[in-house]
Amino acid sequence: MALARATAADPWDGRASREKTFVAKLKAAAPASPVRDLDPPIDALRAIKSPREIAVIREATRLAGLGIVEAMRDARPGLVEYQLQADAELVFKDGGAYGPAYFALIAAGPNPFTDRSIRAAATQFVDGYRTRRDVTSLGHAVGMEVHDVGGPPATLEPGMVFTMRAGDAAPGRATRDQTRGHDPGH
Repeated sequence: MALARATAADPWDGRASREKTFVAKLKAAAPASPVRDLDPPIDALRAIKSPREIAVIREATRLAGLGIVEAMRDARPGLVEYQLQADAELVFKDGGAYGPAYFALIAAGPNPFTDRSIRAAATQFVDGYRTRRDVTSLGHAVGMEVHDVGGPPATLEPGMVFTMRAGDAAPGRATRDQTRGHDPGH
């Protein structure tokens, strides 16, 4: 969204987003037909994963773990972050993945965060982690995107996939909503 707004506002570019162009072409081709936003119903359908989607997510998670372990094995003084990232990405690609789902968040050595905004965000995250250790909450939804569509569900249902990050739930302190209907096969 931000990129589309910036492109539209750019005096050297000014193009409409792909979505706006698509809607304009639909309206031109069928002016009497209503055009509706299908994101909400499609997002709702994406909340519950099929057995095949769950299998793919499990395989991606397995590969991610193997890649991280390989990078940890290779870590030694003198290596820089991109070399560890390359170790992990080799495992991902050898395992059949197209590549990482997002850029590596590897921080090591005396200057892991050279960009001030990244350093500030990392500090804020660490401080938040330290103060939230006893707070119980679900992470974000996982699916076609690393941070998939939708917010926290009102209730958990079999087939929903979400992260549970360190510090989000202290051991033995999961809420009823987090454990309700939990089936290790889902």
